[in-house]
Amino acid sequence: MTMYYGEIALKLKLRAKYLIFAILAAVFTVVDQMSKEWIVNVTENVEGRGFTVIKGIINFTFVKNDGASMGLFGGQRIFLILVTVAVFAFGLWYFIKNRPDNMLFLSATSLIASGAVGNLIDRIQLGYVRDFIDLDFVNFYIFNFADCAICVGAGLLILYAFINIKE
Repeated sequence: MTMYYGEIALKLKLRAKYLIFAILAAVFTVVDQMSKEWIVNVTENVEGRGFTVIKGIINFTFVKNDGASMGLFGGQRIFLILVTVAVFAFGLWYFIKNRPDNMLFLSATSLIASGAVGNLIDRIQLGYVRDFIDLDFVNFYIFNFADCAICVGAGLLILYAFINIKE
């Protein structure tokens, strides 16, 4: 099979895109893990301990979450690990099979993957996820940077789907 220079250039460009987004996912995962280590050190690993960042808006309050988003499936560590690994494996299979190259799609999936890996690391190592971002102006669950990455990535994925709806 003969490849033309244009085809080779396209394949190299696509691989470079994938590398950039893999690095982006790795950086977000490292930032997530570093932020969690930081809050554990600041609060001396005492659950419920924290401090005000901006009065009336945001606090950092350390909590141990043994469930998923909003405490769902609390205490179901093995189940949550298996679901995360299965979803990650499906995503990897999709990438290998379809070779997506849309920047919005790649950004979304990189964020989702980094958040999933960040929380998976906690769940495997500790048996719970370290959460600490506490929005004071709304009655909402405490979360972390990995959760933010997943939510922003999911929003971008929905935007991608709306933009690419085939009539």
